Amino acid sequence: MTRECACCGSQVRPGNHFCTHCGIAWGQGKAPRAAVVLLHGRREWGRRAITNRAVQIGSGKFCEIVFNDPLVSERHARIVYSDGSFWIEDLASRNGTFVNGGRIDRRNVLRDGYLVRVGSSMLRFEQHPAERISIT
Repeated sequence: MTRECACCGSQVRPGNHFCTHCGIAWGQGKAPRAAVVLLHGRREWGRRAITNRAVQIGSGKFCEIVFNDPLVSERHARIVYSDGSFWIEDLASRNGTFVNGGRIDRRNVLRDGYLVRVGSSMLRFEQHPAERISIT
């Protein structure tokens, strides 16, 4: 028997603690939250919050995380929340997406502290309990 998410109305299978469509936690009203830290060497130069929707990474102006990097495709990769975890997907980019030094073929789970490289640009994924990160 499926349940209906109070937030987005999607049908969710029993046993899931989060809605796999919008990410809201059952009974808590909080979406899982994370951030990506934009790195230049060891120096942080930016931070982008991620909640429950897909975040596009690329050189195109329609992406939420935009890199002015000739090695980054217009639509390079995407971070999504699904099945209780954050995932990164390569979107058939020219130069690939790398997680902790290894090239991903399609989709790879992200854990706290994982390093992601798109083109010559680096990101560090940070996952936080909903109450510890402020999203504006």
